[in-house]
Amino acid sequence: MLSRCVLLGGLLAVQLAHGQAVFDGSRLQLPVVTVGAARYSADLALVDAANLVFRLDPASLATLTGGSAAQPTDPGFADGVLTVPIVRIGNDNYAASLDLVGTGDFTFKVNPVSVRWLGSRSPAPFKKDSHIVSTSFFHWFAANGGQRSGPWPPLEGRQNWEGTPAWWQTQIKQVMSANIDVINVHLIPTTEERRITLFQGLKALLDAGYDIPNVAPFLDPLITWDGKPKLDLATAAGKKAVADQYVRFYEQYFQYVNHPDAANQLATIDGRPVLTTWHFFVNMNNIDKMSRDDLFRPLREAFASRSAIFDKPPYMVTTALNPPIMGFSDERVATFEINQYYHEFTHNAVTSVQLKPGYWDQNVRTPGSFLPRAGGTHYAQAWNRVHAGVHRVYVESWNEYDEGTGIYAGSVSGPYIAPGSQNRNTDTWSATANPFEYIRTTAAGAARFNDTPALDALVLSHTLPNRIAAGATVDASVMIRNQGDESWTGAAGFRFGQLAPDPVSFGGGAPVVDTEDEIPLYGGIFRGRPVTFRLKLTAPAAPGRYLVRWQMSRAGQPFGETLTTAIEVN
Repeated sequence: MLSRCVLLGGLLAVQLAHGQAVFDGSRLQLPVVTVGAARYSADLALVDAANLVFRLDPASLATLTGGSAAQPTDPGFADGVLTVPIVRIGNDNYAASLDLVGTGDFTFKVNPVSVRWLGSRSPAPFKKDSHIVSTSFFHWFAANGGQRSGPWPPLEGRQNWEGTPAWWQTQIKQVMSANIDVINVHLIPTTEERRITLFQGLKALLDAGYDIPNVAPFLDPLITWDGKPKLDLATAAGKKAVADQYVRFYEQYFQYVNHPDAANQLATIDGRPVLTTWHFFVNMNNIDKMSRDDLFRPLREAFASRSAIFDKPPYMVTTALNPPIMGFSDERVATFEINQYYHEFTHNAVTSVQLKPGYWDQNVRTPGSFLPRAGGTHYAQAWNRVHAGVHRVYVESWNEYDEGTGIYAGSVSGPYIAPGSQNRNTDTWSATANPFEYIRTTAAGAARFNDTPALDALVLSHTLPNRIAAGATVDASVMIRNQGDESWTGAAGFRFGQLAPDPVSFGGGAPVVDTEDEIPLYGGIFRGRPVTFRLKLTAPAAPGRYLVRWQMSRAGQPFGETLTTAIEVN
């Protein structure tokens, strides 16, 4: 409780949040406060951070002469107490009350006992019982390098998989449009420069306001220690060699995803960093001698100063079917272990399923294996088998190219058969000639499975004016991020505007424009993507200070975060 009180009084540099009441580090902004039958707007300036003391700014006080009707979350003043049901501080919501301690200058002091954390404006962190969709994500691609012999060319052509930050952004957008929560990023010592460009692409999206998928390292021992003597995990050197791989991954991540939200985008379960891995038994001896603490201590030493998640022992996800397996694994899933469309495994009271769209490695292996896609039919059926008792869905894979298991946007022109191979099979990417066949199936299945609401929205920034001349028209913009599983289009009735019924209209509503923001490619504003609405506001003829509430809506039904403003018309 004390730490939350300190936060309320001591945040000196936070991103301005928007809503009913806002504390920006120096001022408590109240677009509306009810006093008896009257309503006002006012700002309280922080004058004593140590004791959480605020003072009314007389210049900010004004009577609200009209506008939106009262709401239960409106602040109110009565009997010497200012009650603030919701105040936004950075990315969190709090409730608090302030006692009037100086009647002459209207000085208020926060009642520490009243401060309550109401939750984050971002999605809730994952817990053990959360429903999470993850996918394995490989980074070894370049225009003329990495895997190039897969049977399913991408929509843009394999030669255009350049491995640059800009190209990675297109891949992450596809992942996001599939409602995938976590990418398990391949961790090998080769082609690291492309993992770095992936991280640079993630940073660019964060800078643009995207809520990117969470990131976890996926250690590949077979490639990492290929051709080398087996590691002995009974020795300090063997333990360190494994831990060093994860340390290097996070070092690169923090260096190149240099963003205030970087740590928040790392995959965690119950506040613990998620580590994933493939087979240990091929390249290592004495696997039973490796402990969770052998990973925890180096990670804590390296990164506890960057994020509190490293103060907790890691959450370990391993393979399931080929022993020996780490004894301290928290989850086990048959990743890259079995060629089935659907495989279910329960470990430690966590039920995980692996879903696979198909498998076809006969361009690179003889005789290889073939698990047909049949136009996406088997993958859709696999998703339909996911039941209420499942906690995790792991999609194998996003882009394992040569083995033909990817679900990226693919070419529908037919499979590629490598010249000189013994590959004699054939298959169909999509029964409906849809490049996004597997992305759409994943998005729909994930929406049925995950814990994310279908409709939600977050206000990121705005340029709504505080003052407008009577009858004047001004331009403004509001950036909103989709926080729900359902994509937004203008055709489906998605728009941003005043929250109805509002007695005074500023005429500032705007629909989603279906020809912008890559909607023709992705089919809508997908979860985690921001969109900027350009508004044209016209002030009423009557002067006064008006309370205006704004919100997203679909076909007239509002949803998501409310933006509350007081506009002076003079």
